[in-house]
Amino acid sequence: MFKNPELTSKKILILYLKNGEFNRLDVVCSHIPKWFYTDLGGLGFEYETVKESLNRKTVRIVRVQTL
Repeated sequence: MFKNPELTSKKILILYLKNGEFNRLDVVCSHIPKWFYTDLGGLGFEYETVKESLNRKTVRIVRVQTL
């Protein structure tokens, strides 16, 4: 994404999230994207940081379980 500033995590991931054909999606990033806070819940997902080190996080995205 550094080589192409028009390419964002949201543009890359949103199609996969809207399609939703996965049980778990682990995203490796340097920070949690701001849109995770505002948009994931509305798409029916939640996330948690499962691994963290200096300038590297693994964030797990899962579908919100409904009863």
